[in-house]
Amino acid sequence: MSKRVWISKSALAQMMWNCECHYPRETGGILLGYFGDNGEPVITRIIGPGAGAVHSQMGFHPDHEFQMRQLEQAYIESNGDDDYLGDWHSHPKCDNRMSHLDRKTLTGISRSTAPKLAEPLMLILTGRRSWEPACYQLSLLPKCKLVPARFRRLDVKNYMPE
Repeated sequence: MSKRVWISKSALAQMMWNCECHYPRETGGILLGYFGDNGEPVITRIIGPGAGAVHSQMGFHPDHEFQMRQLEQAYIESNGDDDYLGDWHSHPKCDNRMSHLDRKTLTGISRSTAPKLAEPLMLILTGRRSWEPACYQLSLLPKCKLVPARFRRLDVKNYMPE
């Protein structure tokens, strides 16, 4: 499991723009990118909520059909380099800790996606104007009913794509 996540400045800017557009309601979308040779996730782009998304102050429901079309298009445009890494969303009037629903969602993602993404990401932005990102990665422990999954917070680092 990694200790850092790298995110392109343009992907972070797009998330912040979406957060501002929907404030004070939550918004979110999909994180796309790859895992580097050192195992650290690299977020190269994001997919937004879609025009059919429903936003409220306590959550949001994405336009799933829009996101699936965008995911397929991004995969083709990147020649298969960019793939699904997890989800992102905002907590406009809360802190950037994961809620119970966030934990449940991230655990569900790990069970429903390809085995190569057993430890998905969840990035949460909080604030207003100067949105602060916090990124978490699910850490699956050996199968044992007595030990729950852990969620590790990663350091967020910006990079400029080449």
